[in-house]
Amino acid sequence: MESSTDFQEPVTPSSMPEYNEIIKTPMDLSKVRSKLEGKENISYSTEDFVADIRLIFKNCATFHKEDTEMSSVGANLESYFEEQLKLLYPDRTFTDVKAEEPAPEPEPAPAAPSPCS
Repeated sequence: MESSTDFQEPVTPSSMPEYNEIIKTPMDLSKVRSKLEGKENISYSTEDFVADIRLIFKNCATFHKEDTEMSSVGANLESYFEEQLKLLYPDRTFTDVKAEEPAPEPEPAPAAPSPCS
C-alpha cells in the first residue's frame, strides 16, 4: 500500500526531533520485516507480529494530532489491517497493545536532619 510509506522506516530525529521524547517504544515496518526474516535472533510469533503492527498505529495516534493527515492515514491503515486480520483469523483474538508504563517518579531527597536542641 502506498499510504504505508511513512511507516516503513524508523522516524529520524532530524525529521521529528521530539518523537523519541513522546514515543518510548518506536516501531516501524523495517523492524517488523527484520524480525520476520529472523535477523533479530528471536522467536517471532503471530501474536508478536500483530502486537508490533498495532504498536505502529498506536504510536502514530499518540504522536500525531487527531485531525492531521498522518493521523488519518494511520487510522485508515489500522482499519484495513484489522479487517484483514479478522479474515485471516476469524476465530482468534489478539491482545491489545499494552500501554506504556509512565516513568517512575523520582524519590524525594531525604530531609536534612534537624539540629538537636
